[in-house]
Amino acid sequence: MNLAASACPFCQPDPRRVFYRDDQVVGLWDGFPVSPGHALLVPVQHVADWFAAAPVQQQAIMAGVAVAREQIELRYGKPDGYNVGINVGAAGGQTVFHLHVHVIPRWNGDVPDPRGGVRHVIPDKANYIKDGVGAYAPPPKTLFSGGGADPLLPALQHHLDRSIAVDIAV
Repeated sequence: MNLAASACPFCQPDPRRVFYRDDQVVGLWDGFPVSPGHALLVPVQHVADWFAAAPVQQQAIMAGVAVAREQIELRYGKPDGYNVGINVGAAGGQTVFHLHVHVIPRWNGDVPDPRGGVRHVIPDKANYIKDGVGAYAPPPKTLFSGGGADPLLPALQHHLDRSIAVDIAV
Protein backbone atom coordinates (compact mmCIF):
# COMPACT_ATOMS: atom_id res chain seq x y z
CA MET A 1 0.00 0.00 0.00
CA ASN A 2 1.47 3.32 -1.03
CA LEU A 3 0.48 5.98 1.46
CA ALA A 4 -0.27 9.43 0.13
CA ALA A 5 1.66 12.23 1.79
CA SER A 6 -1.52 13.32 3.61
CA ALA A 7 -1.79 9.88 5.28
CA CYS A 8 1.93 9.40 5.80
CA PRO A 9 2.94 8.77 9.42
CA PHE A 10 6.31 10.45 8.80
CA CYS A 11 5.04 13.73 7.32
CA GLN A 12 3.58 14.85 10.66
CA PRO A 13 5.22 12.55 13.21
CA ASP A 14 4.15 12.26 16.83
CA PRO A 15 6.34 14.84 18.63
CA ARG A 16 6.96 12.35 21.46
CA ARG A 17 8.90 10.18 19.01
CA VAL A 18 11.11 13.01 17.65
CA PHE A 19 14.68 13.09 19.01
CA TYR A 20 16.21 15.33 16.32
CA ARG A 21 15.13 17.79 13.65
CA ASP A 22 16.90 20.08 11.21
CA ASP A 23 15.83 21.64 7.90
CA GLN A 24 16.30 18.35 5.99
CA VAL A 25 15.85 15.44 8.43
CA VAL A 26 13.74 14.29 11.35
CA GLY A 27 15.07 11.64 13.75
CA LEU A 28 12.33 9.43 15.23
CA TRP A 29 12.16 6.52 17.64
CA ASP A 30 10.66 3.65 15.66
CA GLY A 31 7.01 2.96 16.48
CA PHE A 32 7.62 -0.79 16.19
CA PRO A 33 11.23 -1.18 17.41
CA VAL A 34 13.09 -4.42 16.78
CA SER A 35 15.47 -3.58 19.62
CA PRO A 36 15.65 -0.91 22.35
CA GLY A 37 16.78 2.32 20.71
CA HIS A 38 15.67 1.49 17.15
CA ALA A 39 15.71 4.87 15.40
CA LEU A 40 14.60 6.21 12.02
CA LEU A 41 15.95 9.07 9.95
CA VAL A 42 13.33 10.59 7.68
CA PRO A 43 13.60 13.48 5.21
CA VAL A 44 11.34 16.41 6.12
CA GLN A 45 10.10 16.57 2.53
CA HIS A 46 7.98 13.59 1.51
CA VAL A 47 10.05 11.52 -0.91
CA ALA A 48 9.26 7.90 -1.73
CA ASP A 49 12.61 6.18 -1.36
CA TRP A 50 16.40 6.50 -1.32
CA PHE A 51 16.70 6.63 -5.10
CA ALA A 52 14.05 9.36 -5.42
CA ALA A 53 15.82 11.55 -2.85
CA ALA A 54 17.97 14.49 -3.84
CA PRO A 55 21.68 14.27 -2.99
CA VAL A 56 21.25 16.94 -0.30
CA GLN A 57 18.58 14.77 1.38
CA GLN A 58 20.75 11.66 1.15
CA GLN A 59 23.72 13.51 2.64
CA ALA A 60 21.63 14.93 5.48
CA ILE A 61 20.25 11.48 6.30
CA MET A 62 23.72 9.93 6.35
CA ALA A 63 24.94 12.73 8.64
CA GLY A 64 21.90 11.98 10.79
CA VAL A 65 23.14 8.42 11.39
CA ALA A 66 25.80 9.83 13.72
CA VAL A 67 23.17 11.90 15.53
CA ALA A 68 20.97 8.82 15.93
CA ARG A 69 23.90 6.84 17.31
CA GLU A 70 24.63 9.58 19.83
CA GLN A 71 20.99 9.73 20.94
CA ILE A 72 20.71 5.95 21.19
CA GLU A 73 23.79 5.79 23.38
CA LEU A 74 22.62 8.67 25.60
CA ARG A 75 19.21 7.09 26.16
CA TYR A 76 19.88 3.34 26.02
CA GLY A 77 23.60 2.93 26.65
CA LYS A 78 26.29 1.78 24.25
CA PRO A 79 25.16 -1.23 22.20
CA ASP A 80 27.53 -3.97 21.05
CA GLY A 81 26.86 -3.27 17.37
CA TYR A 82 24.51 -1.64 14.85
CA ASN A 83 22.60 -2.40 11.69
CA VAL A 84 21.86 0.54 9.39
CA GLY A 85 19.43 -0.19 6.59
CA ILE A 86 17.01 1.11 3.99
CA ASN A 87 14.07 -0.79 2.50
CA VAL A 88 13.27 0.29 -1.07
CA GLY A 89 10.06 -0.82 -2.78
CA ALA A 90 7.52 -3.42 -1.72
CA ALA A 91 9.79 -6.29 -2.82
CA GLY A 92 12.53 -4.77 -0.65
CA GLY A 93 10.24 -4.74 2.39
CA GLN A 94 9.20 -1.08 2.31
CA THR A 95 5.75 -0.60 3.87
CA VAL A 96 5.73 3.18 4.39
CA PHE A 97 6.57 4.88 1.13
CA HIS A 98 8.31 7.88 2.67
CA LEU A 99 12.06 7.33 2.72
CA HIS A 100 13.37 6.29 6.13
CA VAL A 101 16.69 4.85 7.24
CA HIS A 102 16.74 2.41 10.17
CA VAL A 103 19.49 2.67 12.78
CA ILE A 104 19.14 -0.47 14.87
CA PRO A 105 21.29 -1.02 17.94
CA ARG A 106 22.36 -4.61 18.44
CA TRP A 107 23.06 -6.21 21.77
CA ASN A 108 25.12 -9.33 22.45
CA GLY A 109 22.66 -12.21 22.77
CA ASP A 110 19.70 -10.44 21.10
CA VAL A 111 19.68 -13.30 18.56
CA PRO A 112 21.41 -16.67 18.82
CA ASP A 113 23.74 -16.03 15.86
CA PRO A 114 23.94 -12.50 14.43
CA ARG A 115 26.35 -13.39 11.60
CA GLY A 116 24.97 -12.23 8.30
CA GLY A 117 23.34 -9.09 9.75
CA VAL A 118 21.26 -7.40 7.07
CA ARG A 119 21.71 -10.46 4.84
CA HIS A 120 18.91 -12.02 6.93
CA VAL A 121 16.40 -10.36 4.62
CA ILE A 122 16.83 -13.60 2.66
CA PRO A 123 17.22 -16.10 5.51
CA ASP A 124 18.82 -18.94 3.54
CA LYS A 125 21.52 -16.54 2.29
CA ALA A 126 22.19 -14.83 5.62
CA ASN A 127 24.93 -16.87 7.22
CA TYR A 128 27.43 -17.97 4.63
CA ILE A 129 29.80 -18.98 7.45
CA LYS A 130 28.10 -22.15 8.63
CA ASP A 131 29.19 -24.88 11.01
CA GLY A 132 32.66 -23.42 11.53
CA VAL A 133 33.46 -23.29 7.81
CA GLY A 134 35.71 -20.41 6.77
CA ALA A 135 34.29 -17.28 5.18
CA TYR A 136 35.87 -17.85 1.79
CA ALA A 137 37.31 -20.80 -0.01
CA PRO A 138 38.77 -20.12 -3.45
CA PRO A 139 37.27 -22.15 -6.28
CA PRO A 140 39.25 -25.10 -7.56
CA LYS A 141 41.62 -24.18 -10.37
CA THR A 142 40.07 -26.75 -12.67
CA LEU A 143 36.33 -26.28 -12.95
CA PHE A 144 35.72 -29.26 -15.21
CA SER A 145 37.92 -32.31 -15.60
CA GLY A 146 35.42 -34.96 -16.69
CA GLY A 147 34.71 -38.34 -15.15
CA GLY A 148 33.39 -39.36 -11.72
CA ALA A 149 35.86 -37.19 -9.80
CA ASP A 150 34.79 -34.01 -11.61
CA PRO A 151 34.39 -31.10 -9.14
CA LEU A 152 31.47 -29.65 -11.13
CA LEU A 153 29.44 -32.87 -11.25
CA PRO A 154 28.24 -32.87 -7.60
CA ALA A 155 27.00 -29.31 -7.99
CA LEU A 156 25.01 -30.24 -11.09
CA GLN A 157 23.86 -33.75 -10.15
CA HIS A 158 20.81 -32.58 -8.17
CA HIS A 159 19.61 -30.51 -11.16
CA LEU A 160 20.43 -33.19 -13.71
CA ASP A 161 18.47 -35.78 -11.76
CA ARG A 162 15.35 -33.62 -11.96
CA SER A 163 15.79 -32.49 -15.57
CA ILE A 164 13.71 -33.53 -18.53
CA ALA A 165 16.16 -32.08 -21.05
CA VAL A 166 19.60 -30.44 -20.92
CA ASP A 167 21.18 -27.95 -23.31
CA ILE A 168 24.96 -27.81 -23.15
CA ALA A 169 27.07 -25.08 -24.72
CA VAL A 170 30.79 -25.67 -25.14
